Amino acid sequence: MNGVISTKAGQLNDLKIEQLRRPEPTANQVLVRVKNSSLNYLDYARFRRAKKPRQRFFNNRFLNRFTNPNLNKILGCDFAGIVEGVGADVQDIQIGDKVFGITDNFQDGAWAEYVCANENNVAFTPSNLNFRDCATLPMAAGTAVTAINGAKVEMNKRILLIGITGGVGLFALQYASSLGANVTGVCSPETINYVQSTYMETLIEAKPNWQKQLKGKFDSVIVINGKRSPSYIRRFLNPNGYYVEVHQSKLDIETNPFGDMMEVGFRWYQGHFEHLFVRPDWLWKVANLAQRGVLHPEIDASFSIRYVQDAIKYAVKNPIDGKIALKMDFDGHYNEER
Repeated sequence: MNGVISTKAGQLNDLKIEQLRRPEPTANQVLVRVKNSSLNYLDYARFRRAKKPRQRFFNNRFLNRFTNPNLNKILGCDFAGIVEGVGADVQDIQIGDKVFGITDNFQDGAWAEYVCANENNVAFTPSNLNFRDCATLPMAAGTAVTAINGAKVEMNKRILLIGITGGVGLFALQYASSLGANVTGVCSPETINYVQSTYMETLIEAKPNWQKQLKGKFDSVIVINGKRSPSYIRRFLNPNGYYVEVHQSKLDIETNPFGDMMEVGFRWYQGHFEHLFVRPDWLWKVANLAQRGVLHPEIDASFSIRYVQDAIKYAVKNPIDGKIALKMDFDGHYNEER
């Protein structure tokens, strides 16, 4: 099969499409023929983090496995496609099912013609979404739902959402609004016009002294792809308010997998910190929310996997309104149904 790997560290040109062995599902896994994937900041950051091989003593293939752990791995984590094989212990998924999901280590393996994933890490595609849209859900929507739930967002609660563009931010805005919360969003000058034209929330442009535009205090403050200290956030919070921070995925690329869980951020409440984890049933919750129309992917751009370097360049050079979709058309052909 074809797959995208990083053959050397440090340069986008070292992302290569190569012929690789097709994976075989273990007892609890399903084999999926990948139709679509998507680009997360994690995908680009983990590639950029790979170090150049050290000179002399360290410049050998064996030691580079440790100094450059991302090399020669299939990249990408989100996927959507059709099941073509199931392990002996898989019960709820059958060959021919349309599914979307995330790779078992939440980091790599999806930018290929086939991927194997644990049955807990896949869900049936919502009937109102195509493969392209479904492939944008796992990492971004799962993180957004976890953050909103962690912030105890409810009807009529006042929510300050900082960083509402990009995949996670827009999904968080959609979910919080569906719960009946009164959301005030903060976004960049480059993206505020797009958000204003699409959503009917109170918006503030992230420019110097934007905080002066805030009125009153909030029941929850959620920061996406940024870092603020609780002492700084406290000035905006009610006494019993919640502060949730989603990891800055551009820089902090370690997602800390713990078996079937993934840490996506933390919650601060009355002086106590608590890590927030995406858990095994998260994809089914995301699928249900998408089926109901609560979550609806916003696609900023779509690229062929053959031009994945261009997709990454686009992501880092432009303000992104939503998600970047990837089509797994390694041979130049794509059929939605097959």
